[in-house]
Amino acid sequence: MITYVIVVDEFAYLKLITDLYSRKIVGFYLSKTLEAIRWINTLKMVMKTTDDFENLIHHSDRGVQYCSHEYVKL
Repeated sequence: MITYVIVVDEFAYLKLITDLYSRKIVGFYLSKTLEAIRWINTLKMVMKTTDDFENLIHHSDRGVQYCSHEYVKL
């Protein structure tokens, strides 16, 4: 999920990864751009904090951020 946040007269993009069952935020990242590396950082946060990452299913809206080679490879 992406949400927009105003930070000192500018927009920032808050990326969130949510556990569908518990509705808990399991990964987040705040940045000034929508570059794919920001999404990779968010996913890495989930990987570090989740014990059973191998059995998770990742759903997205198939936006361009999720289609980068680096993100798909990860």
